Amino acid sequence: MSAEFERALKELAKEIELPGFRKGHVPEKIAAEKIGDYAILEHAAEHLLGDIYSEIVTDKKLEVISRPNVEFTKIAKENPLGFKIRVAIFPKIELPEYKKIQEKLPITSPKELEVTDVDVEKTLKELQEARGKIKKNEIGQTSSEIPALDDAFAKSLGNFASLADLKEKIKKGLGEERRQRAKEKKRAHIADLLVKEVKTELPEVLIEGELAKMKAQFEGDLNRMGTTYEKYLSDAKKTDEAIKKEWLEDAKKRVILQILLNKISLHEKIAPSDKQVAREVSHILEHHKEADKERVKNYVEMMLTNDMVFELLETGVKSELKDPHDHHDHDGHNHDDHSGEHKH
Repeated sequence: MSAEFERALKELAKEIELPGFRKGHVPEKIAAEKIGDYAILEHAAEHLLGDIYSEIVTDKKLEVISRPNVEFTKIAKENPLGFKIRVAIFPKIELPEYKKIQEKLPITSPKELEVTDVDVEKTLKELQEARGKIKKNEIGQTSSEIPALDDAFAKSLGNFASLADLKEKIKKGLGEERRQRAKEKKRAHIADLLVKEVKTELPEVLIEGELAKMKAQFEGDLNRMGTTYEKYLSDAKKTDEAIKKEWLEDAKKRVILQILLNKISLHEKIAPSDKQVAREVSHILEHHKEADKERVKNYVEMMLTNDMVFELLETGVKSELKDPHDHHDHDGHNHDDHSGEHKH
């Protein structure tokens, strides 16, 4: 600490301004009186700890995920420095037997995905009634006028050649919707099976981060519906804290799930190709020009990787992996391949 004290004093003295002296030219003795011994010792200790902290993290192989909280327990010029550092580290989570999950999944019957003529007619009727209400509002009539189901009606709804074309597109759309719902249901089931075996203490910083993401997503949904988070709280007579409490268990499950998906992807060497990532990134940036490209890239890598891991868990088969030529640009330059090193 003695040698470091002298260095810290020199550094701090450069910033001192006093009457009769130019900045950086205040004598050290006068600067020391002005700054005070404790402030100089603290500055010296912080500088020393910078290197020591890095050594501890490397030596103990710690996966650190938050800024260190430092407390000095003994700080004096002629004595060794005493300190405590508290930091959140990445939780140790053992992988469950994920390769057997497929056997525990319910089988989706073709009946669940089937779209019948009755389903199509029901959707057509809803469209017919909705269009009738719009007509009523425009003209200001008191009775609702339901348009006839014919080719003219189909064309009035958009890019449809005929009523038959509209019916075909409705059938296709409903089929896609049902497949998507079945997929989401299956993935929710997989998530539950993965997470339920895990018992671990999660660092606060990870839970808080997930809660912030959930809130941002919820606010976005509310905004799209033409309302705000504040109005929702007011209408529901709830506080921000109460909402966070309601979401807490879900947030913990989401954190654990993401850690598991990440571990499986590394274990199975699953990663999207550079081309897939670039394609998705440019698609998002087209619609959100103000977004930060690096953050979008990290998000896309995580989502595509998660998708590939879920595919493996659903089918037991790994989907198409990286093309070895994908990390070469068209100009032939080789880019570092960090695809497997996903940030938690």
